Amino acid sequence: MPRKGFFALAFFLWAFAVGLLSLLPLHDMGLEGPQIPYFDKWVHLGFYLAGMVLGSLFLWEQYRGKKRQLPSLLTMAAILFFYGMVIEVLQGAMGFQRSTEVWDLVANTLGIFLGGVIMTFVFGSSNTFNWRE
Repeated sequence: MPRKGFFALAFFLWAFAVGLLSLLPLHDMGLEGPQIPYFDKWVHLGFYLAGMVLGSLFLWEQYRGKKRQLPSLLTMAAILFFYGMVIEVLQGAMGFQRSTEVWDLVANTLGIFLGGVIMTFVFGSSNTFNWRE
């Protein structure tokens, strides 16, 4: 297993990267993605699924055997949901040819949910953060 602090670093780097990529004017920088219908929504889903997995591993790293699993995962899900909501509002307010889209929040929420389901299976039916035996 990685050294203590690895998943904390990975989670906060994820949060920084998502915030940066979400708020920078990628169109002006020539960094737009492919022109595939709904590709943006799949990216949102993937980013927030990864965020929930990394956030869950961060919680596991910090609280292994000390905190209850379900309330902690729900708290991480709420944090990620509000983080995504703040980014969407900032996108609309900053004006870099970005807009607030409800469907982005839906994709974020679906990614968070799927990440939570995956991590629930990884942690198993244990009441606290432990790997399945």
